[in-house]
Amino acid sequence: MWNYRIPERDMIAVVTQAGFKEGMGHVMRMLCLLNELKDELKVDATFILKKKDEVVFNFIKDRGFDVVAGNAVDVMEKIVPNAVFFDKFDVEKELAVKAKEFGKVVMFDSTTSNEFADVVVNALVKCKCYRSCYCGLKYLVLRKEFSNFWKMKKKVKNDVEKILLMFGGSDPSNFTAKILNLVGEFDTNFDVTVVLGPKYKYLNEVKRIAEGLEAQVLINPNNIPELMFESDVVVTSLGLTTFEAMCVGTPVIAICQNDLQRWLKSQMPYLKFIISRFTEFKFVEIFKKMMDFNLRKSLSDYGKSLCDGKGLFRVVELIQNVW
Repeated sequence: MWNYRIPERDMIAVVTQAGFKEGMGHVMRMLCLLNELKDELKVDATFILKKKDEVVFNFIKDRGFDVVAGNAVDVMEKIVPNAVFFDKFDVEKELAVKAKEFGKVVMFDSTTSNEFADVVVNALVKCKCYRSCYCGLKYLVLRKEFSNFWKMKKKVKNDVEKILLMFGGSDPSNFTAKILNLVGEFDTNFDVTVVLGPKYKYLNEVKRIAEGLEAQVLINPNNIPELMFESDVVVTSLGLTTFEAMCVGTPVIAICQNDLQRWLKSQMPYLKFIISRFTEFKFVEIFKKMMDFNLRKSLSDYGKSLCDGKGLFRVVELIQNVW
């Protein structure tokens, strides 16, 4: 059982998902938003996940927030929140109705039960438009430093020199190793940096491959915007990382890890160079195209036109208005 006290500050319950299969994107977005809100609105927050995962739990706790695993309704009745934030694609009607009893309800990228929310922020997925529904990449929540890099002029080089590989918190398909091997087969000696997340399970394999290519391997670095900005091409899975790269103006190749990401691709027909089902041939074909300067220049400009990195501030203002 939980031993909760009545909070001195307003409490937000964050119902979301994270793990080896789901990755860390939902949690990262909520952490980014809550870091901004906790001082603006004087609030605390408790994350609610279905299952306990030590890596995810420690990741959240290390950033100053509580986290509990269990039935969302039971947990909410214990902590008595003033607001409930849902960051998941499918919010059950019964859960949305119960959350409404506690106070304000804010949903992020939910395709169901939107009518029970005070604010719906669907930056990535399509939804029925209700009175307070805000859609499109202008409302995409990225860390505030990305807006600073968006302001900087991205220099697109004549030749590709630096490549950044990062496939989220877990990379269950182990695309990191697969792409690292493929990049190593090119005649050009690229300067490759590999970023690994807290749930990645194939560290020894990647270190072995990286040593042969003299590639750099980083685990949870705190300078992701800078690494992206300095790279010529980013290779990642379809998720927040894709849009972070677009925001700083770096051309990106995104690979769908699962059916959920393939569905997400269908929601965003404006995205380019997304590989729905990975094959070595398909990746090499697209990677070769990325060697073209004019293509990379157009992708750099296009990405920055779609994603300006100011979504965090817009969403904070929306929540302040209904608080």
